[in-house]
Amino acid sequence: MKKTTLNLTLLLLTLAHFTTAGHAEQSTQPLDTLPLSSWATPPTMDAWQSALENDFQAYEQYWQLNGALSYPVKVLNKQGQPVANAQVRLLDEHGNALWSSWSGQNGTALLWLTGTGAAKQLVVSLGNREMAVAVDGNLLSLDASPLVLDVPCQQLQGADIRFLLDATHSMRDEFEGLLNSLTVQGCPICLARDVGERFLIQDISSRSAPAFLIQAAGGGPDEEAIDTLLLAALAHTDWDTAAPARVLVYLTDAKPARTPGAASGMRRAIQLAARKGVAIWPVACSGLDAEGEYLLQSMALQTGGQYAWLEDTPGNTELHRRPILSGDAVRSDLSTWLQAQTKKIDEFYSCTSDQPEAPAAAPAAPVAFGCFPNPARTEVTLKVPAFAERITMYNAAGQLVRDWKAVEMGETTFSVAQLPAGPYRLEAAAGSERWGASLMVVR
Repeated sequence: MKKTTLNLTLLLLTLAHFTTAGHAEQSTQPLDTLPLSSWATPPTMDAWQSALENDFQAYEQYWQLNGALSYPVKVLNKQGQPVANAQVRLLDEHGNALWSSWSGQNGTALLWLTGTGAAKQLVVSLGNREMAVAVDGNLLSLDASPLVLDVPCQQLQGADIRFLLDATHSMRDEFEGLLNSLTVQGCPICLARDVGERFLIQDISSRSAPAFLIQAAGGGPDEEAIDTLLLAALAHTDWDTAAPARVLVYLTDAKPARTPGAASGMRRAIQLAARKGVAIWPVACSGLDAEGEYLLQSMALQTGGQYAWLEDTPGNTELHRRPILSGDAVRSDLSTWLQAQTKKIDEFYSCTSDQPEAPAAAPAAPVAFGCFPNPARTEVTLKVPAFAERITMYNAAGQLVRDWKAVEMGETTFSVAQLPAGPYRLEAAAGSERWGASLMVVR
């Protein structure tokens, strides 16, 4: 009996040794042994809709994140160069924002909207420059020509990239290797746990966090409140609005918790990211299921982000599932991928670059001519850059509602309190020049 007990003890010790050694080997992988694949380009809307209908149908029924259509809006300056960091807002008839986003490096902002009838006006602004376009429900007209802002060429460098690393117990097999890869990038790192844990988000960039917190632990049940976590990470971060891009790289294997209000919370988190001009780049880790993939890909698509997933390493197979929607994947490793994506952002075009002229079909008025506030309820101040022989105002039906003659350069205020709510068009004639601006009156 003693011999049998001794043999069993040795066997258990041996198994424990190999298990611990294997875990240590996996969690301290060199940087180049964290293979990763990513979307070469985001999937087309047809491919995404097909996945929603055939693979993610049950998840979409609960979370309801994708009942909208995307409308890309291109913002250029007068030299035809893309304008980054322009705020693009789609408003309803009351001036409420239906969707708000920022233009990226290529000057494109993505707007997402359920249906089209509610959209009445598109407002684009950068600093004190603003223009408004009446869309009156026809968002397809936005594809016709780019919007042109009278702003100088931008030379922007230094993307604001931040890492959010899942630090719950299910990540313990990859946590150390991931943390090593992220640390060498030189960007702020926050660890993420779950509601009710010792912390929800812990910033470890300053190295002031206690060492015992910097590990994968806790997490309670398998499901995690991803919506609450993202809302906190986005809202409590001082994002650099002057950077060419703001990026939250979210590395997780979390299974989302379907708590009361989780679906609406997730929608608010995605909309908050878009409103702050933050692109979410999810990185799927081992153990991520199909529902997690659906959520991560939804947030990447709706915020203009990237999507990537870790691959198995030699000797560790079947730890990572291939995404349902992988498209034309590009294989790399985590460090190389992060460096390549950062380089793309940092190599923002210079003002000496050879950019095409803005298309002549985009008749954008100099933004020095315009009006504020916009939308307006009672009074509007008209900005006139030079003496204008005549300024006219038309309603949506093309009927003349106001007419000013011999308007001096400067600002003049007029009342709209008696005008019906809706879009209006202001047109000015100054010698051979013609200016125009849109106005939304709300009640």
